[in-house]
Amino acid sequence: MRILALASVPLLLASLPGCADRTLDSDATLVISNVNIVDVEDGMILEDRAISIDGDRIGAITSSDEVAPSERVVDGGGRYVIPGLWDMHVHLGIWDWETAFPAFLKAGVLGVREMGWAIDEPVALRDRVVSGEVLGPRMVVAGATLDGPTDDWPFRITIESVDDVAPTLRLLEEAGVDFLKVHQQLSGDVYHEIAKEASIRGLSFVGHVPNEITAIDASNAGQASIEHLIMPWCDFDESGACTTHETNETVGAFLRNGTWAVPTMAVYLSNYQMFVEPDQLETRRGLASTQVVEHWAFQARVNEQFLPPAEDREAMFREVYRSAQRMLVHLVDSDVDLMTGTDTGFLQVYPGASLHDELSVWVEAGVSPLETLQAATLQPA
Repeated sequence: MRILALASVPLLLASLPGCADRTLDSDATLVISNVNIVDVEDGMILEDRAISIDGDRIGAITSSDEVAPSERVVDGGGRYVIPGLWDMHVHLGIWDWETAFPAFLKAGVLGVREMGWAIDEPVALRDRVVSGEVLGPRMVVAGATLDGPTDDWPFRITIESVDDVAPTLRLLEEAGVDFLKVHQQLSGDVYHEIAKEASIRGLSFVGHVPNEITAIDASNAGQASIEHLIMPWCDFDESGACTTHETNETVGAFLRNGTWAVPTMAVYLSNYQMFVEPDQLETRRGLASTQVVEHWAFQARVNEQFLPPAEDREAMFREVYRSAQRMLVHLVDSDVDLMTGTDTGFLQVYPGASLHDELSVWVEAGVSPLETLQAATLQPA
């Protein structure tokens, strides 16, 4: 199935035959004919349709046979059209945007949630995309990550005292961030002060669950999304039911509080491939700059201290990958709100291409293709 992600006319045209060198008046009506539209609300496929685009808006959808011959008609070649995809967990401070943006667009990723880089740069880049100065995905940005003392991890603001919370959030708010990102080394007191101050300022906050609190605490505190499946994982009985009380209580809190989960299955896939199937690992080396490779080496050195002996790693990551897939399906079956995200910037996780990996892992785990597409389109929207 050949897919077009329809949300940006320049992206769509670049992916259609014969359009790479065409320049069209942005005010002209363009008709993309002979396409099949996937309705991601109900899974219906509208076959052989024509999409009329007025400027940067879809003006009408009709049958292809209703389109009059025109030089502004482009044949979609029977491809399938979906809304633009979102990657709801990326780190562009590790990937330079000049490399990452074309990779996102080529993969149909037309929106990203930047989850921790710097105070000013992501805001400025977001605004350059909005103004049309830079061709890239729509961005929502956190600025720098809020954390406690760390092992020299970059892109963080260290907050060790509750007295430092208000000035820090004021700094980020004045910089123009869209939300806040919290991380696991924050103390419980500082975390809850961030939650309080964020509410006062009308800022949502997302991210990791600090080590001193539980996922239930984070959900009750108003954390909008929790990343990476940071929560108690299920033990399943023979019937497939989750028998872990803490997991069931956590799921209940998520449902009660409207807490979203972003599992970042691409990370679990990356670890699985590195330690279980290294010969199958898709390196996509052409994308990884020296800067990216150096950061990956730093990640590997830090991660090494938390890994079991080398002879035990294959079995561990095989089990972790399968357990993560089962947890994903359990959250879907429990009606927890989920969104796709890759953690682009993590070891062997790439802009654009890894979002396709993410979708594949969801379906491989047992999530329906429709639910998977919804988590990458409707849910982020």
